[in-house]
Amino acid sequence: MKKIIIVLLSILYCFSVKGQFPRDENPNYVQTTLYDDFQTLNRNFWSANQGKDTGIGILIDSTATINVYNGNLELKMLNIPGYTKIIEGVPHTQDYVGGEIISPENYCYGIYECRV
Repeated sequence: MKKIIIVLLSILYCFSVKGQFPRDENPNYVQTTLYDDFQTLNRNFWSANQGKDTGIGILIDSTATINVYNGNLELKMLNIPGYTKIIEGVPHTQDYVGGEIISPENYCYGIYECRV
C-alpha cells in the first residue's frame, strides 16, 4: 500500500511540474531556428536532392514529386516501372521515383514539429 501511494504521488508531482513549466513558453528550452509555412517552396533555402538512387527509387526534382499546395509541402513517390537515369555516368534503373528536399544547414537533436 505504501508503494502505491509513493508511485501515485510521484506521478502527480510529474504532472504538476509539467504544467508549471510548459516547454513552449520557456526560451531557455525552446528556440525556433527554422520556420517555413510552405506558402511557396523557397528554392534559395531548400534544395532538391536529385539524381540519387536510394535503393528503392530514384530521387528527381519534378513538380510531380516535389510540390507546395495550400500551405503544405507535398513529397511523393511514384511508381514508374523501368525508370532509368544516368547518375555519375552509370545508368540506374528503378521502378519508383520520389522527391526529397534538403536544407543548407544540418540540424541535430531537438524538437521538430510539422503538420502532416
